[in-house]
Amino acid sequence: MVTRRSNRTRSTPKARTPAPRVQIAAAPRPNSQPARERLELKPAAEPSRDQIAREAYFLWLRRGGNEVVNWLEAESQLMRQVAKR
Repeated sequence: MVTRRSNRTRSTPKARTPAPRVQIAAAPRPNSQPARERLELKPAAEPSRDQIAREAYFLWLRRGGNEVVNWLEAESQLMRQVAKR
């Protein structure tokens, strides 16, 4: 098998100039409470999938376990909170 050389010449890559470093100031937090405590449910509404997923994740962090069991537990906890309102 014969390999052919390309007629194109290879150019040397241009040197990249580093981007200027900019420090971005963090925006002030409107509320000092963690995001989990700021979670509000609408009265007489079912919890959203995002709310259930967030609560199931926190359950998993605390105790590990099965994702389905944590999901169902989180859903029931949030439904009880909605029923209390």
